Amino acid sequence: SAKIDLHDNGSLYLNSGGGTALTLDTSQNATFAGNVGINMTAGTVSTEIKGRSSDGKSLRLWDNGGTDILDLYNDGTNAYINTTHSGGAGNPLIIQTNSITALTLDTSQNSTFAGNVTLSGSTSPQLFLNSNTAGIPGYSLITNAGGNEFVIGRTGVSNDFTLNSGNATFAGDVTLNG
Repeated sequence: SAKIDLHDNGSLYLNSGGGTALTLDTSQNATFAGNVGINMTAGTVSTEIKGRSSDGKSLRLWDNGGTDILDLYNDGTNAYINTTHSGGAGNPLIIQTNSITALTLDTSQNSTFAGNVTLSGSTSPQLFLNSNTAGIPGYSLITNAGGNEFVIGRTGVSNDFTLNSGNATFAGDVTLNG
């Protein structure tokens, strides 16, 4: 049977199935005894949230002023983390571990990593440095390109520099100053 109990300590208890399902204490804290489903039936994890059907947003967090927003959602193809500001200015997305910033993505889409960036998972990991300026090519850094090679090249141009087994090859002139 279900019942509502207002305890002498000022807490409100909602009981169901012979136990307390929800406790609201005098500090307005809510404690659930089981799983919580928001916009859905509770499943097998502590908290599950189903998004709105109109835009698929699963979780939206607002600041106290109601101007800064963090959305977490999946559109069925991709998962998104999005920050917005109701005034249109936008906010950077900062990812921290142990309260220390590891990655900052600013509103111009620039990325700042606080530590090392490691390329792995491939026999030929690649790093592409793309230019946003017309007429200036992007650069590629390819390691282990054909065995034991380190290559620097420009997009759409042959390799400018290759280091293979201690031998260096340059695609153009080499000028030594000093």
